[in-house]
Parts: sequence; C-alpha cells; structure tokens
Amino acid sequence: MKTLFFATLFFCCTFAGFARQSKSDDWKQQGRHQVGVSWGIAPLGPLEYNFPGAVGDKVREDDSNTGAISAYYLYRASKVIAVGASYIYTGVKGHSNTLLQQTGNFHYKSRSHTILPQMQVNWLNRKRVTLYSRVGVGVRFEADAKTSNDSGAQTRSTTGYFAFQLSPIGIEVGRKFAGFAEIGLGTLGVGIVGVRYRF
Repeated sequence: MKTLFFATLFFCCTFAGFARQSKSDDWKQQGRHQVGVSWGIAPLGPLEYNFPGAVGDKVREDDSNTGAISAYYLYRASKVIAVGASYIYTGVKGHSNTLLQQTGNFHYKSRSHTILPQMQVNWLNRKRVTLYSRVGVGVRFEADAKTSNDSGAQTRSTTGYFAFQLSPIGIEVGRKFAGFAEIGLGTLGVGIVGVRYRF
C-alpha cells in the first residue's frame, strides 16, 4: 500500500513539473475556485465491510450500500495544481449469518464521515478536456451498530481510521461546468463520476 501511495505521489509530482503551461490565461477566466459532487463505487473502509461474502464460518451480505457520496472544494493555485478537501459519506446495512449454527447471527448498520485533504494535478489541459491525477489523505469516522438476532441486544461503536484516495487517471469534459470520471483506490471508490463548477 505504501508503494502504491508513493508511486502515485511521484506520478503526480512528475507530471506537475513537465505539464505544459499555456500562454493563455483562459484557465483564470474560468475561475480559481472549484466545487463539485461525486459518487463512487466500492469505497474502502474497515476491512470487515469491504468484501461481502463468506469469511470463515460466517456469511456477510449487504442489503443496501450508498457507495461514496462526496462534495468537495478545490483552489487552483496554478493551471496545473489544485488543492482542497472532500467530505465523503458512506452507509451500509446488511446481515451476517453463521453457516454451521443458528446462533451468533446479527444485523449491522455502518455509517461513515470522512474529511480528505487532497491535491489534483491537471497534467493535460485542452480547451474542453482535462486529464488529471489526484491524491489525498485524511481521517474517516465510522459509527457501527450491530443487533443480535438471538437476543435483540445492540452494540454500538465509533472509531477513527486513516483514509486515503489514489486516482492515477481522471478526465473532465467541459469548461466552467464539467462532468468528470476517474479510476482509483480509496475512500472515494475505485470508479468515480461527478460534476463540478468553477468560479
């Protein structure tokens, strides 16, 4: 994981150094401030909630999963570099059953809130198309509740976790208003789509 993180960071910094700067100030006219919303599939969280299925003698199955719902702000320090932060919400509901016996089964609910400072490198800038990479690290707060099917007893816990996002490739299409999609790994998901506005 550390190798992947530093490889993506190196990738971002390398393209930041070699990305071509246009003589035009068109990017400034679009605005230095950027806000957007996105949705991501398969965001990473605590290990027990990442991979539904059989683990040992238990089977965990999600009944509903929101994916990663995010809102973000970026400030464009230059045509190439933008910095800011994302707020990310995820919610999962499901149940866990024991294969070999009827006891120990429970329903679970997990909700998380993440603050993720990040840097975006726009390494290819065209009039209506931008290719970029993104890296971010932050903190994720997870609130879990488990209800036993046997006794009805409920246990609750709130825990903080390290959060990150590594997106080596993303594409924006548009000018002041744009849609975007990216592929990565982390709290925002492995596949992300959204819209953004510059001002």
